[in-house]
Order: sequence, then structure tokens, then C-alpha cells
Amino acid sequence: MGEEIKAKERRDIFLVGILGGIFSLGVVRIPELIIQLIFLIVIMPLPYIYLLNKYGHRSGTLAIIWTGMFNSLFFGFMGLVIALISFGLLGVTIGGAFYEKIKPSRTALISVIASGISGLLFYYLAYRYGIIQSMKGWFIESVNIWEEILRTEIPINLKRKIVDDIMTIIPGMTIIIFIFFGLITYYLSAALLRYRGFDIPKLKPIKKWMFPRWIAFLYFLFEIMPKDPVSVNVIFILTFILMSEGIAVVVYYGDKWGIYSWIRNTIIVIGIMLFSISFFILGLVDNLFQLRGFKKQEE
Repeated sequence: MGEEIKAKERRDIFLVGILGGIFSLGVVRIPELIIQLIFLIVIMPLPYIYLLNKYGHRSGTLAIIWTGMFNSLFFGFMGLVIALISFGLLGVTIGGAFYEKIKPSRTALISVIASGISGLLFYYLAYRYGIIQSMKGWFIESVNIWEEILRTEIPINLKRKIVDDIMTIIPGMTIIIFIFFGLITYYLSAALLRYRGFDIPKLKPIKKWMFPRWIAFLYFLFEIMPKDPVSVNVIFILTFILMSEGIAVVVYYGDKWGIYSWIRNTIIVIGIMLFSISFFILGLVDNLFQLRGFKKQEE
């Protein structure tokens, strides 16, 4: 029986590793970069997370290495690097957190941190290999399109400032995108493992989301500091975090007051599109004064 289990484990490692590599060949042919990232960061980690929880750390890691080696046959060393910093990193960290039965909130945090690291590494590679320059050209083209739509001539200096401002917050945008991807990966992984019979505790609902109070103080600190690319990106990320807490406040009081979920969700969607600053202010006030009366974060 033991040999049969070992043989099945080896077969699963081989299949997941090779099929992951073949799937990667299709992903890199997708023309849209954001779609590629969704596959690399959200979808592709799932089989490795499952394999790690089924057999242990060694099996999940070996499958990732198999995929990286397969990729290197077609893309050289960069194929291995991309496998390791994207679905490989997330597969090991998130899968390991589930396997070690770490608390849901900490597992989600691990997922977010791993996604943030992936985001920074991706930004470095994008800068190193010239992707950023192609993105700058795309932004310039977008501004030209909006100029044509509005049928107004945008001064060249203003156009350049718009593009430069967008380029400045690219690191912050990248991190936020990968944080979002990390949370989605966490929820999908938890759902997959539960479906396969694993006992995975649920993360606390959005209405109970609450971030440490130092987030607000850190925001104020960077607001009064001289502005440079680092401080601008930190402020951008902290604003996103406080907006998330503001959304949690709306969900909390929506449930407390018995508002239908579809009405509450419609208000949130419209609010994000038209009144984002309101969610930010609400989150900032809640972070400082605990509008929901929570004494501390619940696990």
C-alpha cells in the first residue's frame, strides 16, 4: 500500500508539473498582460496548493520545480524565474499556510504579502526588460484617445504631467493589484480545499475587517513629508487600505440596519465609482475611533 501511495504521489507531481508547464505555454500567448497575470497569480497556484496539502511540502515544491524546468526549455532561465516568483511563490506560501493550519486571518495576510512580493519582483523585471517603457507608450496613446474623444487640445506639458503622474504610482498600483489577486487566490484555494474534503476554517466576513490604528497615523506622517515617488506610492497604498475599511463599515451597518444585500452592494459599487473619497474618510475615521465598537481584531 505504501509503495502504491508513493507511486501515485510521484505520478501526481509529474502530471501537475508538466501540465502546469504546458498551460504556461498558452498563457504567455495571451496578448493582454492583465489576463496573463490573472492566470499566473490567481489560477495557476491552485493545483500546487492542493498537491502540497494532499502530500506535503516536498510534493508541492517538486511540482513547481518541474514546471519551472519545463518552462526553461522554451523561455530559458527567465521561464524558471517567472514560475518561481508567480504561481510558485504563491503555491508554496499559501499552500504551506493551509497545510500548517495557520489561522485564516494570518493565512490571508501571508497570501497578500506573497502577492505584494510578487508584485515588486514583477515591477523590477518589467523595468529591467523594458516593459515599463512600452507601458508609458500605452499611457500616452490613451491620453491621445481621450483628447480626441473630448475634442479639446491638451497642452503637451499637461499631457506629459498626466503620463508622469501615472508612471509614478505604477509600483503602488502593481502592489494593490497583486494584493487583490492574493485575496482572490486565498478564497479560491480555501474553496477548492473544502471541496476536496479538507477542513478549512472560514475567514471573518468583510464587515469585521479592521486594520491596525497605526495605518492612519502612518498615512498622516507620509502626507506631511516631502513628496517623492516612495511617499506618493505609500500614500496611494494606505488610501486603498483605508477605503477597504470604509467599505467594511458600510457592509457592517448595512447588515445591522437590515438593508437588503443587493441594495447595499449597489450603494458600494456606485460609491466606489463616484464617491471614493467618502469611503476613504469613513475608513480613516473608523480606524481612529472604531465606529463599529470593535476592541480588537477578531481571528
